[in-house]
Amino acid sequence: MQRARQLIKERGGNRVVSRRNVTREIIAAITELSAAPTDEEWRSKLIRAGMRHDQALIDHAEADAARQLIDSAADTPSAPRPRPGLTVAADDVDVIDGPAPMDFDTAFPDYDSEAI
Repeated sequence: MQRARQLIKERGGNRVVSRRNVTREIIAAITELSAAPTDEEWRSKLIRAGMRHDQALIDHAEADAARQLIDSAADTPSAPRPRPGLTVAADDVDVIDGPAPMDFDTAFPDYDSEAI
């Protein structure tokens, strides 16, 4: 807002507004807006664009590796798992491939004390 007021003051205020002066101001503004950026501006833009491109390549490679890992894990056959809700006898637990069912009512372990 201050910059706009300064420009109005520099041109002589609102008294000098005419069709011809406004046309000149518009042409000057368009010329200023359409001016090509300096070499330093281009260089910084190209460097930032190159960094974004390199990071995108890394991100895509990581996503592709994760997809391949998941696909290969899905292709390997695993031992059949019991259906949810199926009760298993205590002597049959060693037959089941995988972790024991989690009891959600027990407290979580204190990992700080285990780490020491």
